[in-house]
Amino acid sequence: MEDIRQTKSWKKYLQSSGWIVEEVGSINVFIKKIPLSPFSMMKIQRYSGELNLGDLKKLKRKYRVVYVVAEPIDKKVHGWKVNKHPFLPSKTIVIDLRKDEKKLWKDLSTNAKRILKKDSLVQTIELRGKKDRRKFYKNWKKAAHTWLMSEERFNKLIEAFGEDASLWVSKKGDSLLSGIILLKSGDTVNYFQTWTSEAGRRSGSHYHLVWQVILECKRQSVRWFDFEGILDERWPQKRWAGFSEFKKRFGGKVISYPGSFVKWFYGNKKALS
Repeated sequence: MEDIRQTKSWKKYLQSSGWIVEEVGSINVFIKKIPLSPFSMMKIQRYSGELNLGDLKKLKRKYRVVYVVAEPIDKKVHGWKVNKHPFLPSKTIVIDLRKDEKKLWKDLSTNAKRILKKDSLVQTIELRGKKDRRKFYKNWKKAAHTWLMSEERFNKLIEAFGEDASLWVSKKGDSLLSGIILLKSGDTVNYFQTWTSEAGRRSGSHYHLVWQVILECKRQSVRWFDFEGILDERWPQKRWAGFSEFKKRFGGKVISYPGSFVKWFYGNKKALS
C-alpha cells in the first residue's frame, strides 16, 4: 500500500497550497513558514523506514525549522515526544478487494445488509467536469456541520490528483444525498472526504453509495480500499465515534499506526537527534 502523502500528486497539491517540499532519500518532507515569524514548521507523514537525521539537520538549518511532526507507518520515533493530537488518523480500516463479492457481502454487518436490502430509488453516479465539481462542493458545503476545506483548496486537490481523483454521489431524482472524494495511490483507493445531507441520513443512502463504490473499485482491479481513519482509543476524539461505527459495518481489517511524534527546537539551536 502506498499512502497518498508520499505521492507526487500530494506533493503537487501541497506545493499549490504554499508548502515547500523537499526529499530526504525517498521520503517527502513538507515545510511551511510560520506566519509573522522567520521560522518554519515541518511535517513528515506516512513514510516507511528510518529518517536520515543528518539530512533533516540540513533542512532544519536551511529553513529555520522550530517544530517537526513525524507520523510514520511502521516505527515509533524514539526520543521524540508523543503528540496527543495527531495530524493524521492513527487508526484506519482497510478492505481487501481481492475477495470476491460474496465474501465482501458476508463481511458486512447485519445492520448494513438490512439497509442495503431495502428497495431503494437511490442512484450512485460519478460526477465529472468543472460544473459537476462545483455542484459537488455546493452540496458538501450545505451538508457540512464541521470542518470544510475551502473551494479553492478543493479544486487544487482534484487538479493535483487528476485521473486519480474521483467524485461519487448518491442521488434520488435531482437531489444529491451524499458524496465521497476518492483519491487513488498505487493499488489503493482512499475514502478521503465525505458528506451526507439530512435526507441522506434518513434514507441510509450513504450505505448504498459506499457499497457501490467498493464494488466499482473492485471492478477496476484496485487491491485495497482505505477508509482513511477511525476512532483511536489511544488518542480518542469523541466526535469520531459515529462515523467510525459506520465504517466498521463494511468489514475490513483495522490497522493501527505508531502515532504522531513531535520535536521542538527552542531558540532553533538544539541539534536534531
